[in-house]
Amino acid sequence: MNDSFDKPPQDDEPQIPPPQPNTPQNQSFSNNPPQHPSNQSPQPTNIHCVKCGYNLTGIAIGTSCPECGTDINLSLQGGFKPTSGYAITSLVLGILSVITCCFWGVPGSIFGTLAIIFGGLAKRDYRDGKCGNSSRGMATAGRICGIVGLAIGLAYIILIIIAIVRDNM
Repeated sequence: MNDSFDKPPQDDEPQIPPPQPNTPQNQSFSNNPPQHPSNQSPQPTNIHCVKCGYNLTGIAIGTSCPECGTDINLSLQGGFKPTSGYAITSLVLGILSVITCCFWGVPGSIFGTLAIIFGGLAKRDYRDGKCGNSSRGMATAGRICGIVGLAIGLAYIILIIIAIVRDNM
């Protein structure tokens, strides 16, 4: 028989605690049934910078990416939301409508109408959460420029029609 269980452990030997009996004090009870591992959501293993793609695993939260300096919290939140193409189009067309409203009023009226329509589409995308905050501002500016360009363009067209009618009388 081996009598190694009878003698006390030496200082260089690791001490193993005796097994605990399965008593109610050692068990944890919960109202929730245990979840199967397939029901648990997987934890991300690699988090990459949204700007440069650097692997941020092991970098402290609240710091910046060592490669590009982008705040790590942006990568943890899912990154940047893109700007709506409708918002950019609305802003460009709105500016064009103001610039071209004096060319017989026709281009300004067309560009203004399109700027208002695209601004509405961009606002819808913003409400649906498909784009970032910059889209809201661009869409508003595009719609305002479009309304101004449309109003001046239509006024110019009306003045031209009045002038033509007066000359023919």
